Amino acid sequence: MRSLHILLVFTASLLASLTESAKADSLARTVSVVDNVKVKSRFLRAQTDEKNEERATITLGDRVVSDKAATKDLLQQLLALGTPLEKVQKQFLNIPQMKTFAELSKHPNWKALDKYERMQWQKLKEGETLTFMRLGDRLYSKEKAQEQLLRWVAQKKPVESVYDDLQVAGFAHNTVAARQNWRAYIMYDKWFTAASQMQRNPQQYAKFGTGYHSEQKTTELFEKWAMEGTHIKSVITTLKLNGKSASEMANNENFPALLKYVKLYLDFKPVRDLNAKSRLQARRPIS
Repeated sequence: MRSLHILLVFTASLLASLTESAKADSLARTVSVVDNVKVKSRFLRAQTDEKNEERATITLGDRVVSDKAATKDLLQQLLALGTPLEKVQKQFLNIPQMKTFAELSKHPNWKALDKYERMQWQKLKEGETLTFMRLGDRLYSKEKAQEQLLRWVAQKKPVESVYDDLQVAGFAHNTVAARQNWRAYIMYDKWFTAASQMQRNPQQYAKFGTGYHSEQKTTELFEKWAMEGTHIKSVITTLKLNGKSASEMANNENFPALLKYVKLYLDFKPVRDLNAKSRLQARRPIS
């Protein structure tokens, strides 16, 4: 808590300094935001656990302060103030001008800069459905991308195969597909890892509706829903997984149940198609 307090105070002082350029310049000289030479010094860490995937690490003298919530708050407030990307890059992230994207993407603070750039774009395109993932010529919103990724997890599609399909190998070359698909790939990697490690009590398998349900009862309900064609999106809401981040979903007690439903939904598709065909034929007039 003390670390969080220190970081929040530091954040407030940084934001206040934006309104007075002289103070901002002075602050930039006296307070170092992460030395990019030290491995431990990162604004957004590349290696963290599932619950702390995104945290600020800012050096205050000999101290290192780190907190996920303050990172998000700092970037959001910088965005609200309309802080230019170049100023965030130089003053707050200490990232010098790079000649190539490959050099930039190797900088320890690159992920923070990339996140801020995405936030700016989303603000500019507020109200529009933004592309979260691209497969060939097909574009996916975040919601549709999540559904497709869940299908792959349920089918146990290898991470390496998804890596190839999303063309994220081109990330170092700044290809359009790689930049659009990087977040989708990270999301899939988290979900696939969680799926391979998850364990559930068969007597308290899923929590929804009236409370906990056994695996047997859950399966019976899910089979009925899958037969009826209840959409995956609806079940995500029923399991109270809507609106959660990829990490929050992966760590939620209902995530195994969601994957079970996705698999059943896919398995029952031939049955649904057959029933739909039968209903269509039954409605045709007899000649």
